[in-house]
Amino acid sequence: MSDLALYVFLGSLAIQYPAAAFVYLDSRRFDLEPMERYDVGVLLPAVGFVVLAYYLSKRRTFARNS
Repeated sequence: MSDLALYVFLGSLAIQYPAAAFVYLDSRRFDLEPMERYDVGVLLPAVGFVVLAYYLSKRRTFARNS
């Protein structure tokens, strides 16, 4: 693996893990239903950034536990 690819991969992991922690804590604060767990989706390589953007744009409209 070239050095640039390695740095890009490690950089994306360095961003995605804290983002997943933020999504997890934020979804607990909003008391979202268990099916609305986007923190796991944020950890997926490359797709995680799309899931994070979707979560942040729609988080106020997700269903909450009663």
